[in-house]
Amino acid sequence: MKRFIVIASAMAAAAASAAPANAAGWEIRGLTGVATTADCIARAHRIMTRYSQTYYVSEIQRGSIGVYMYGTDNNERDATIQCSSVDRGGEALLIVHDTRNDTDIAVTAERIVQYWDATGGK
Repeated sequence: MKRFIVIASAMAAAAASAAPANAAGWEIRGLTGVATTADCIARAHRIMTRYSQTYYVSEIQRGSIGVYMYGTDNNERDATIQCSSVDRGGEALLIVHDTRNDTDIAVTAERIVQYWDATGGK
């Protein structure tokens, strides 16, 4: 959970742009198609649970503003879907972080986006 304290700063920076953002060790994507924070959290939890049935995930935690997936694909990678701005007309944010800077985090992010898009809110 400590790793995601830094995410608030990354979310603020990413909220200014709907385009995918990335820096060494980070991948941030906007996710659309939900109207409320509660719907977003429910959808994020379903998607991360489905993801964990196919790919390695150490732990999934559901919070009040998002869902966290630790040890995603490897022990150095975490992902979260943050839903805090959805009620105010914003979009959900997918944030993938890996402590190693030279990894394929975009692949993990794209897989999660595909799960999100395929569910269409279901």
